[in-house]
Amino acid sequence: MDSKQQLYSALGQVAYAMAMADGEAQREEKDKFHKVIKEAVKKHDIDYDIADVIFQILDRDHMDVETTYAWAINQFKLGSNRLTDELKETMVKILVDVAKAYAPVEVEEMNLLERFEKDLDEIQDNLTY
Repeated sequence: MDSKQQLYSALGQVAYAMAMADGEAQREEKDKFHKVIKEAVKKHDIDYDIADVIFQILDRDHMDVETTYAWAINQFKLGSNRLTDELKETMVKILVDVAKAYAPVEVEEMNLLERFEKDLDEIQDNLTY
């Protein structure tokens, strides 16, 4: 897996953690993520499909939020040389869409989103070329 694919894998992991943040990944959240990823594949990059596959595997295995989130952050670090501001913004938007798919957006989901943005900022700040 190359560094760009690492980022898409991490997106699937953090999206699953977002869906699980309130205790259960709702059907609406799963469907929304699948739809958003299909659109991203068409508009941006076929490798976005990796995110959907990872999300489905984690859902099948009923992984917990903290473990999944930690894996995601590690993947983001591994692929950090390809993490652009534009890609980060796209990923945050995807996560917001997942959180909004099953109303209301819970405090746990908002906290995870804020944590994610902070962690990505730190990863970008610590990049060395």
